[in-house]
Amino acid sequence: MTITWDATWTTGHKHTVQAAMDRIQLMLTKAMMSIHAVQRDNAARALYVKHFNNAALDKLPAVTAVVRAMHDRVAKNAITMTFVPDLASFNALGFSLPAGVAYSNVGAFVVQSGIASGTPLTIYVGPSFFSGLVYLPKAPGDASGTGVLLHELSHGVGGTRDHAYTHSPNYKSLSAVQRVANADSYRAYAQEFDKL
Repeated sequence: MTITWDATWTTGHKHTVQAAMDRIQLMLTKAMMSIHAVQRDNAARALYVKHFNNAALDKLPAVTAVVRAMHDRVAKNAITMTFVPDLASFNALGFSLPAGVAYSNVGAFVVQSGIASGTPLTIYVGPSFFSGLVYLPKAPGDASGTGVLLHELSHGVGGTRDHAYTHSPNYKSLSAVQRVANADSYRAYAQEFDKL
């Protein structure tokens, strides 16, 4: 994995994000192995159906493509990490926040969506990435830094959208088509493989 850091990073912040990305690479490697076993392994199939609501497996190729794109991005392609510590820095980049979002609650974001493997990807890391649990969440619906990066990675390389977060009441009612295109479905699926 090749990460490019800009001048805003401290050694401590770099170390924390690098450790999260190393962990993500392991999760995505295990996710790739599991997704390839869905048709022959009951446990892999159950995990896939749990996250993508697709017992017919007709969406498996689309899910496999997103998981592969995420895996290949962290394993083979460069990622630029830009730390955006405060609202002034965010505004200086020319971005705007969605209504009702406080910048202090932003863990990470991307502005690119569904980019090809040869195209550079930038992940912008916000202040809340460092204020909570970076690695393992306490419960499945809790946020963590690795989860935020996985979620944003699925947007950047998989072209996913935000239909619902897994902790939202309407998540369970998402169709297979919506789950396959939903960023948090990939975050939750990959984090199934982050067991210590």
